[in-house]
Amino acid sequence: WKKNKFQGIYQMATGTGKTRTAIGSIKELENQNLKFMTIIVVPTDTLGSQWRWELEGWGYKTILTMGHSDWKTQMVDSIRLYENNKIKNLCIVTSYATFVNEKFHEKLRESKIKKLLIADEVHHVGAPDAQNGLIPDYDYRLGLTATLERYFDPDGTKIIEDYFDGVVYQYTMAQAIDG
Repeated sequence: WKKNKFQGIYQMATGTGKTRTAIGSIKELENQNLKFMTIIVVPTDTLGSQWRWELEGWGYKTILTMGHSDWKTQMVDSIRLYENNKIKNLCIVTSYATFVNEKFHEKLRESKIKKLLIADEVHHVGAPDAQNGLIPDYDYRLGLTATLERYFDPDGTKIIEDYFDGVVYQYTMAQAIDG
């Protein structure tokens, strides 16, 4: 991922640590002494809550947009605080439904800070509606999946591979069992 200019997909078997590996990747990007915020997109509220719990355990200020009608205000306020160095390590966890929302894109574009996109269960982003979230505004990109290939949708799979610049790490179930 680092050698690929902080772009790529981790294709790892279920239960092998995609979330923690992704947090390690955030840390690796931080080692570059860059100021950036992290946007994590997830398919379910439960997964969003799990990400928040994990990120906060690592000291990240985490905004969860799911289940909050005032997510726009929360997001803008947090970005401003981050821009003014009042908080460190900002992560915004959102759903795929919000990820494609033009208001969400507008709020991101209001900030000139670089952005890392982490798409958990990245195969979801290949769906026609979800592809609207694949905007050029993300400077760094990381996709996470156990199953990259979209069934009966090779075009959607290709869009994902192109946007994230291919699979950069693979850890299969057979490797996990052997390990």
